[in-house]
Amino acid sequence: MAFNVENFVARVNEAGGLVQNNKFRLLITPPPIFKSSQNYNDEIKANLVDGARTLEYFCSSATIPGVNLNTHEVRRYGYGPMEKRPYSVSFADATFNIYFDSRRKNYDFFQTWVSSIMDYDVNNSTNSKFLLEYKSEYKSTIDLLVHDNSGFIVGHYVMDEAFPISIGDIPLNWGDTNSIIKIPVTFTFFTWRNENVQNNARFETVSSRIPNLVGEIVKQTQQKQDTADTGVMPSVDIMGNATGF
Repeated sequence: MAFNVENFVARVNEAGGLVQNNKFRLLITPPPIFKSSQNYNDEIKANLVDGARTLEYFCSSATIPGVNLNTHEVRRYGYGPMEKRPYSVSFADATFNIYFDSRRKNYDFFQTWVSSIMDYDVNNSTNSKFLLEYKSEYKSTIDLLVHDNSGFIVGHYVMDEAFPISIGDIPLNWGDTNSIIKIPVTFTFFTWRNENVQNNARFETVSSRIPNLVGEIVKQTQQKQDTADTGVMPSVDIMGNATGF
């Protein structure tokens, strides 16, 4: 049977069309250490967490995570041809390129995250130089959403227990007058999953983790101010919510 272009187009249209690779959103939840660290004041904490809100507008490229089955070779009958059998699963690290903004907000976000995992600043006045933080404090969640040409979400990929392991070198060049600086940030993660996407979904509530964390910092700051004004520590319930004095 001869190839029919109309049949090809009809099949593609039945599948909803093809998805381009330039319509995506990268949502990074700030790690808990941005809230709990004693090395930053409340204003810095709030700025770091709030900076995560706008990161999705500065990500120039991202990668949908893949999966590899690690295998070893065996002979089914003890002899004959070799065949591969899986024994574990592994995931490649993910690299995202982030535009460098004039206020250096994006760079500071990732640099602070890396240094909070292991403080490598020898001029830092704290006693935590080159000490490794607990993973529960620096791990986070990354959501990668892919959209079609109509703005509907066609893919939602979640990387769990993610954290940056590298901020790449950033080349500069006086002769390059038409390029924007990009920050290459490489993340590792424990596992990833493909979330179910509702039909005709345009927006999802995955970013709600970010404002919630901002709200917690604001609440803590207010509690500290109330304590300074009254000299009395507020009582809290088991969830850390103020219950009165």
